[in-house]
Amino acid sequence: LQTKQEENIMKNGKAQNLAVLATIHGVNVPKFIVLDPSLPESKSATLLQKFLQTISHDSTVAVRSSAVQEDSANASFAGMYTTRLRVPALLLDIQSAIETVRASRAEKREVISHYATGRKIELTDTGISVIVQEMVEADTSGVVFSHGLSGNDGYYVVSTSAGIGETIVGGASNGTLTRIARGVKVSDLKEEWQRQLVDTVKTIEGHFLSVSLDIEFAFKNGILYILQCRPITTTQARTVEVVSDLHLIGRIESLNILIASR
Repeated sequence: LQTKQEENIMKNGKAQNLAVLATIHGVNVPKFIVLDPSLPESKSATLLQKFLQTISHDSTVAVRSSAVQEDSANASFAGMYTTRLRVPALLLDIQSAIETVRASRAEKREVISHYATGRKIELTDTGISVIVQEMVEADTSGVVFSHGLSGNDGYYVVSTSAGIGETIVGGASNGTLTRIARGVKVSDLKEEWQRQLVDTVKTIEGHFLSVSLDIEFAFKNGILYILQCRPITTTQARTVEVVSDLHLIGRIESLNILIASR
């Protein structure tokens, strides 16, 4: 059964989704903290200082927005708020980055309002929460979709690039595209990174009971990190149907028999 927290992936946006991901056994999520806009500056500074004590002194952090309804079931707001990457893990630098991220709400008000209106979303004036997360200096990074953006086509769609690849996750460009049949056995995949990725995505889908997810990931020294997770907003979200994957496995096996007989 779904817990209340799991159900909220479709409601409470980026920070909530990240918090749920961090509870899933076997899913690596870089350390992070979420700062609510209602926090007094002194309290926010205290929380940041405690967070900085948990990460390496030579680390950098990513500072991202987590606005109300951002990365929700109906809207992603991808790339609309400013993101700061490789911010030195120093209190003053992070506080400056937080101000920049929050200020982008006003600077990009017209674009954000147009996007929200098109999706019949009423924006609030409550300010935006901010996620401060330890950076992963990725060897490879990208996004994986549970299915094609035009609808459920029976494939995972993976877009990868060397390094951090922020333009991909922000929607500004495409990386190297790979399509992986949902019904394929993980052990049959030739590439180790594909085996890790598909296995982890299946775990996340099973946890959220959804096969309509957009997941941001990074590989560093062969280790897979999950950075964000949100519903695919270009198509209607669907709950998991175990029969569909079994059907796909049957189709793949039938194809293999047909190919072998020729």
